[in-house]
Amino acid sequence: QLAFLINAYNAFTLQLIIDNIDKFESGDADSIRDLGGLFSSPWEKSFFTLLGEKRTLDWVEHEKIRVDF
Repeated sequence: QLAFLINAYNAFTLQLIIDNIDKFESGDADSIRDLGGLFSSPWEKSFFTLLGEKRTLDWVEHEKIRVDF
């Protein structure tokens, strides 16, 4: 289960980067940190479905991995 969650976290991180590749190519983003807004981080975006619900990278790390393992 832990390996599944870590692999999911990494895969969805790559998906976030690929989904925003135009920002990196245009120079508007140099880091994943640049994909967030003024009051939100890219880790707080609900952009994928995991275990049947829309989730964030923060949820995977802080609510599942850190709590369950």
